[in-house]
Amino acid sequence: MKQKIDWGLKFFRDVFKLESLHFGYWENIQEITLDNLRLAQKNYILKLISLIPKNVKKVLDVGAGTGEVAKELLKQNFYVESVSPDSYQQQIFVQKCPSVKFHLTKFEDLSLPENQKFDLILMAESCQYLNLNQAFKNCQKFLNKNGFVLICDYFRKENVQYYKTTHIWKNFVNSISKNGFKIIFEEDITKYTLPTLTLGKNYYVQYVLPILEIIYGYLSEKIPILLNFVKLLFFKKIKKLHIYLYQHTKEKLDTEKFLQNIQYKIIILQKYSF
Repeated sequence: MKQKIDWGLKFFRDVFKLESLHFGYWENIQEITLDNLRLAQKNYILKLISLIPKNVKKVLDVGAGTGEVAKELLKQNFYVESVSPDSYQQQIFVQKCPSVKFHLTKFEDLSLPENQKFDLILMAESCQYLNLNQAFKNCQKFLNKNGFVLICDYFRKENVQYYKTTHIWKNFVNSISKNGFKIIFEEDITKYTLPTLTLGKNYYVQYVLPILEIIYGYLSEKIPILLNFVKLLFFKKIKKLHIYLYQHTKEKLDTEKFLQNIQYKIIILQKYSF
């Protein structure tokens, strides 16, 4: 299997020194700054771990990122193993958490010994990338009796194109019951994630778009023939990129549109026998 590299995470880690790509949790943080985004992302992890049910000892971290969640789980004396198909994440992860077993694979393809079970499976903004039915089948297989799944992610309210790669909430709920789980905890944290969109929009407008305009202006002035040739040769791809940069990205950073179409939730599921 060809391993994936999360180029978005690599960019934000190398340029903005962010260890995570998740929205963070901005409760009681007033000023919207890059430093406070780092604090919000730390608070997000602490919030999730604070909700882990009592008597949970063994955690499977699905969508491991660069190890920030696993590092905090270890600090709080949980046994943890982590899963991700991303080889860049693995490189960073093993430096931070050398004692944690890292499974370099998609969760749907994960294979574990028959007798290896966990008390809780954690998915922090990773559920949206999974095939729900296959993922829940694996959760059934890898969890102890009455084990838990802790999910923190955003969902579409209806079947719209906005954030179209995320799951639709009603489809998600149907998949839960169909695969032998029940919701025992649910919290909407949408309002505590919105400042990340505001911060992203500020950086996008103040830095990204001006840099792109400068690059385009320079090429138009210095090498117009080459620029026109490239535009002609890659017309469809350039048009698609233009739409992504000037329309798609702008819409994704629109807090009002996000509120209208998306709900960001923390959910705890409990396994039951069929």
